[in-house]
Amino acid sequence: MSDVNYPIVYDTSYTGGIDASGNLNQLWNADALNNAVMMWIASQEGEVFRKPTSGGYVTRFIGKPMGQVNISQFKMALRNGFDRDFQPYLKVITLNVIPHFEEKYWEIYMEYYSEDLKIYSTVSANIRNKA
Repeated sequence: MSDVNYPIVYDTSYTGGIDASGNLNQLWNADALNNAVMMWIASQEGEVFRKPTSGGYVTRFIGKPMGQVNISQFKMALRNGFDRDFQPYLKVITLNVIPHFEEKYWEIYMEYYSEDLKIYSTVSANIRNKA
């Protein structure tokens, strides 16, 4: 039986930060992929390299009423964006967009699997809404 070598995923943290040695915080595998997902969620339209009409799937809902129609459209925009723009391909298993009316923020929770990288993970983000 041979060892299977899966790709290694590497990134530096979107929050910056340095370790005790003064080096940038390094992320590997699921942590690196989660970092990329968070950066994608926070992207503005036009920030995706070589895809000027991509990105901004979350920001287009900031400032809009937190009603059921916008919740459905928000979820659809995120799913379509991941299917169309995110590399490597992620199979979205669970996607919840929960409005917190009193505190005026959206809670995004996503559970996903990358077949290419053999990584299962979850990510959550709170996005302040100005409406």
